[in-house]
Amino acid sequence: MHLDNERLLNMLEFGAPEVYRLGGVSRISKAGKYRVKKVLNDPTNKHYLIVGVFDPKDVSRVGEILAVVRPENPKLTYYQSWDVFSLGRSGQDSADSIACSRDTIESIRLGNSVAIKSFTTSWSAIGSNPLAIEYFSQLLSGYSSKLLGARTISRIHAGEVLSDVIDLKDSRGRYNPGAKSAQLVMTDRLLRDQLTFDALSLHSARNRAGFGGLVLDTFKQELVWLDRLLSFGRSSTVAQQFERSSELYHCNPFGYGLKVINHNGYLNSLDSLVARNKIRRTMFLEDLLGEFSNTLSLVKNKEVRDLRPKIISDLESMLPISGPSRVYTELLNLLRADLAELGDIIASDDGPALLRKISQTKKHLRRREANTSGWPI
Repeated sequence: MHLDNERLLNMLEFGAPEVYRLGGVSRISKAGKYRVKKVLNDPTNKHYLIVGVFDPKDVSRVGEILAVVRPENPKLTYYQSWDVFSLGRSGQDSADSIACSRDTIESIRLGNSVAIKSFTTSWSAIGSNPLAIEYFSQLLSGYSSKLLGARTISRIHAGEVLSDVIDLKDSRGRYNPGAKSAQLVMTDRLLRDQLTFDALSLHSARNRAGFGGLVLDTFKQELVWLDRLLSFGRSSTVAQQFERSSELYHCNPFGYGLKVINHNGYLNSLDSLVARNKIRRTMFLEDLLGEFSNTLSLVKNKEVRDLRPKIISDLESMLPISGPSRVYTELLNLLRADLAELGDIIASDDGPALLRKISQTKKHLRRREANTSGWPI
């Protein structure tokens, strides 16, 4: 999707506050509900900004964007929230995962077609050849294992059907190409049903990625505009812009920056060049930390680590020595300590520990409000 700059700057428009109840067992809310504002001009028509909580344990979600995710099994419907940077990334990651799963299914369907054709046209040759029987048994066994390890209904059902085909024998212990071919045809139908559902899921994930891209572009444009205002605008004009964009600035991670700006009274001191520079450094540092988090996600991928053996050093070079206030400097020191530990974990080739540490580092950024000392302190 392409929107001009003026459209981007006005992209996020929010509705009136309302209560959003999370159905079922909620993994992201202690209270099972949030106070939210719907994104009115969201092309996917499914995202909400969390603006309030009903349980103090949920406070770290304030400023994040909420949406419902509906899998094939409605009983597994869940809710998720993202910050400005992780929204588009999660959509793209989901889209890539779904596309990969679809490729796997297409590969299995192709193998099924070969098996069906072989059973119906060349069974006399296959049935008398132990090596051919072993080949098809191993082939179908591999397909069955892949499908049974999935979570979606059609994949699992198809895997169960295939598991009954593996030995190529019927209930009487006889080789029965006709019955087995019929089961393979049933498997193909189940996989086609799965591909239909996956197409819808892929469309939804790509929509989320597209919306996330628009949201991020909105903030990038807003920061350019803010920089110009802080450099050349009157104090009254800067204050008016913050008022007009107040809802936008409440979106995390920029919401953390806004808390620091309000906590230190910078908006009440706009005649001071020091205050203006503090505002600029705070908001642009949050933008940098968002990009840092995105890059940190790449560390999970071994191929990326092999291509960029100095990725930890690259991440460290992204971080300034100090921040615009004490809380930022302490956060930057914490992130540098995390990177040093990540480097040691990569050297030890401990995959599970690597994933845990990356998750912990991301929480240091995204869950600052959950710290016992709060944000800012």
